[in-house]
Formats: sequence, C-alpha cells, structure tokens
Amino acid sequence: MGKLSVDYHLIANQVDLFTKKPNKRKDNDRDNKTRETAIAALFSSDEEIQRIFIDHKKNKLIWKQIKKEFSEKILNHFFPKGNSNVRKCSIVMEYKAGMSNNYDFLASIYEQGVKKYLDIKLEFKRGNSIFDQPQFWSPYAGDGYIITKSTTAYVDFFYSTYSERLSTFTSEAIPVRDRYMSMIFNPKYDQHPFFMDLYKKSKRSSTINKKLHELKDESIDIYLDQIRQAPRSIDLISLETALEKQLDKVFLSWSSEKMELGVEVLSQDDLKLSNRVGFKRGRKGLFNTVIFSTLSGKSISALLRWRNHPCVLVPAWQVKLSPKNLLEKDIVIVDYARI
Repeated sequence: MGKLSVDYHLIANQVDLFTKKPNKRKDNDRDNKTRETAIAALFSSDEEIQRIFIDHKKNKLIWKQIKKEFSEKILNHFFPKGNSNVRKCSIVMEYKAGMSNNYDFLASIYEQGVKKYLDIKLEFKRGNSIFDQPQFWSPYAGDGYIITKSTTAYVDFFYSTYSERLSTFTSEAIPVRDRYMSMIFNPKYDQHPFFMDLYKKSKRSSTINKKLHELKDESIDIYLDQIRQAPRSIDLISLETALEKQLDKVFLSWSSEKMELGVEVLSQDDLKLSNRVGFKRGRKGLFNTVIFSTLSGKSISALLRWRNHPCVLVPAWQVKLSPKNLLEKDIVIVDYARI
C-alpha cells in the first residue's frame, strides 16, 4: 500500500462506514473498498499509515476500538482460549482485493516480532456472519462450474433464443455471436453501441424496462427447467472443486449495529455436496435458483441473474451459503449422478 496512491486522511474521516447502516445500494462497491482500505491501513506494516487513523483528531477513539476488536477476535481464533501469548502478538495485513485474488487481505501474525502464522487469507464482509451475505461467490453464467461444459451455458441459450426479441428494444444492431460472447461479461455499457443504447432505453422507458425484466425471468425459468430435466447437466464435481478454494480462507464479518467482528471458517463437509439438487421458484412461480445440500446439513444456493441490468450485461450465478437445509417441500428436488 503506497502512501501516495491512497488518500488515507480522507478515508480516516469516513468512520461512519463502520458504525452506521449501509448507504444506497449503488454505493456498495465504493464503500466496501473504502472499508477494506481502512482495515488494511489499521494493520499496515507502516506505522505512519496506522497513525493517520489511531491518532485522528476526531475519530481516533472509534478507530482504536475497531482495531482492538479485529485484533482480539482474529488472535482468539488462532490461539487457544486463555493463551497468554495473545498479548504479545500483532497482526500485519496486506490489501489483496482484486480480480486476480479471491480474498481481501493476506495477513501475518507476529509473536514478539517473530512470524507465527504466515499468509493467512482473509475475506471481509458486512453483517453478523458469512451466512448473512447475499453472496460469497459469483461465477459467470458461462464459466462451467455449476453447469457441465458439455451443456449449453445460459448465455449461449439466451443469445440463441432471445437475440431477435432483444433487438426490438433498440435501433442498434446486436453484435454477432462471437463478438457478443467476448463482451457480455464486461460490465462497461459503452463497449458497444448496442449495450449502451439498450441500457439507456431501459432507464428512460418503464415499458422497456418492464419487458426486459419479464424477458430475464422467462429465459431463466425456461433454462433452469431444461437443466432440471437433464440428469447430467449439473456438474457437482467441478462445483465442489471450485468451492474448495474457500476452505483456506478466514471470513471476517463486521456488524455496524453491534460494533463486533465475527470470525469463521468453513469445513470440508460445509462444501461437500450431496447428489440431491433442488430447483426453487421465485416470483410468479418461475424457476430462478438451484439449491445444493451439503454433508453438514447446510445449503448452497445459486441464483441465476444479470448483474448489470436485466438482459443487458453480465449474466452470473449469485452463490450464497445457508446454515440450514433448504431442500423443503416447495422445492423441486432431483437426484444427480456425479460425472
């Protein structure tokens, strides 16, 4: 973390991001990045950066409280209860969030200046628990993982089935298939006139916006119904392999209401899938979610959605953890073979 690349003085003024409820949804990404930068600063190897926060004229007491809560909860996770060595330990974090990493911080724990634990991967979320999060992973709906690579991906199904109807909402020509596929997972609307015009028209016209939502709901329902009827379409093995990457992480959950940090790890059985898969209906009785049960009695749900406006850009799965088994009576359940 270079001193010149971040305005730490500005961030140190924004302690409300840790003490109050979130702002508007559109600010989530920006606010999350600010929180993560502040945490990395509090545990920076550079004491000058730390002091911008813990010596802050107005907010120093709150920053000290936040740092103390993080330190105590993380150290208590790694050291047995009552271990006197905890008082001799310190934590250093390096900010690692980005597309090339699937975690937020790489941390080391020092005991009297000597490294005790190295390269701890930490992932930060808001809320009381990792199970409160709307998602903990979001693969593209074209990457495999959930659907076998021999099965038509949702993005291919959508283009083949709905490109003509989509074109009726804009005067701009839809890109040819190969070019469309090369751009659809890029969230920038201005990468092509078709995406930009479709987005603008949907924002200006409530009629077009409604029709795009209906098209999204219909396409996802039909696609998942087809998957439900194809016993070799769900790739349990690839999904498990991808989920195993979460096993070497420690999850940190910050509650603004309680000013408390939750520290959790997932077990092998939390992410080990049974062969029973459920298909859940959303509004209007249309399929929108695939649910997997795990050996520990928990569930993993994968909601199929569009991240950047319905039917415009970035179709993806919103993968969420649940502490209970969600395969209930209103869920359509199918037994899948492992292939």
